[in-house]
Order: sequence, then structure tokens, then C-alpha cells
Amino acid sequence: YLYENINFLKKYGKKDSKLINKNTLYIKLKYNEKVLYNDYYFELSIDNKKELLCINIYDKKLNFIEKRGYIYFSTLKSRIDLKIRKLAIVKASKKMIDNYPYFKYYQISCYKFKNFNVFLIMLKENYIKCSLSLRYSKNKNSIGKNKSRGMMFCISERNIEKLYEKKPHSGYNVIIFII
Repeated sequence: YLYENINFLKKYGKKDSKLINKNTLYIKLKYNEKVLYNDYYFELSIDNKKELLCINIYDKKLNFIEKRGYIYFSTLKSRIDLKIRKLAIVKASKKMIDNYPYFKYYQISCYKFKNFNVFLIMLKENYIKCSLSLRYSKNKNSIGKNKSRGMMFCISERNIEKLYEKKPHSGYNVIIFII
């Protein structure tokens, strides 16, 4: 994974403005739509036969170069199951007292992931946004270390119920940590 990110950065990234000899790459990918970045076009592709998500890359004249960044459906399914199978959205108001933040929690909504096919459909219909973020740290404590996030997925709150089934609070262990 790290090896692939480094090669992807070297080949398709832009020169970092602050780090000499380092590249950075941030692309908002779209399904079956080419997005221009650094003289290349990138397109999110779903291969249902091989069960993988990948990125098609084209030159400036839209000639196909290669497929990169494969993520197998099985990997995506396991990451979804591990990280976001259940979701709780907590709404709160914030106020500062003596320069210290205080939160008043006034609503919690619990959700359960519907299924992977719904995820793929929503990705194809752009309800779920996908981006690729590859970069190096500029923080003085870790300068030059690979801080790539890889492929990231994002959904707006108004589309949550297309991907998740709303559940009552019972049966969910909801713990709110205040630090």
C-alpha cells in the first residue's frame, strides 16, 4: 500500500511548494467522469466482474495510460464493517466559558449500514464523494514523513438515510466521551 502511494505520487503528483523533492496529490474523483489534475485525467472506475474499485488514468489528449489504485470489494466491505457499520450522529451546541469549550448535547441519531450494493450505487450516483489524498507531512515534528490518507469517502448528512437505516436508541451502546 505505502509502496503504491509513493510510486503514484512520483508519477502523477505535483511538486510540493514547501518540501523539496516531494510531491503532493489531492484529487476529487468522480465515477465515469474524467477529472484533470497535473496534466492527467483521473476517473473512478468500478469493475463488478473483478470486484474492485480503481482509478483510470489518461493523458492530456484523453488517451488511456493505465489503471491504478486497486481496492478490492472485500477490502472495502471489511473496512466498512469494522469502522462504519453502525453510526451515531450527535448534535451539540458549543459555548466558551473562561476560554474553555463546553458542549450541550441535544440530539443523537443512530444508524445501521444497509448493504454494500447500496454503497456502490451511491458512489456511482455521486451521493458518496471519493477523493485521493497523498502527501508528506509539513509538521516540524514529522517533516517529510508520508502522511497519505489514500482513498477517502464522504457523504453529506442529508444523504445518510440513503446509505444507513435509522434505528431507535435501544440496542445501541452509545458512549459519549468528553475530553
